[in-house]
Amino acid sequence: MAYKDDRVLIIMDLYPLERGQALVVPREHFQFFYEMPKGLMEHFYLVSSATARALKELYKPKAVAMFARGLRVPITT
Repeated sequence: MAYKDDRVLIIMDLYPLERGQALVVPREHFQFFYEMPKGLMEHFYLVSSATARALKELYKPKAVAMFARGLRVPITT
C-alpha cells in the first residue's frame, strides 16, 4: 500500500500499463465515482493530485493521466 487515511487508500497496480500506475480508491464503496459525497470527492481529488505530482517527479513521464472507473473493482481493506 502506497498511502492510506480514513477516507481513501492508494495501491500500486499489480498489472500496470506503465510504471508507477497507482489506484486511488475510496474506502467506502460506491458503484460509480460520481456518487461520492462532495467532501469525499474533494479529498479524493486532492489526494489524487498529490499522487500524480509525486509520480511525475519519481518516474519523469511525459504526462500523467487520470482514469475514473466504477463497477466491479474488488478491494479489500
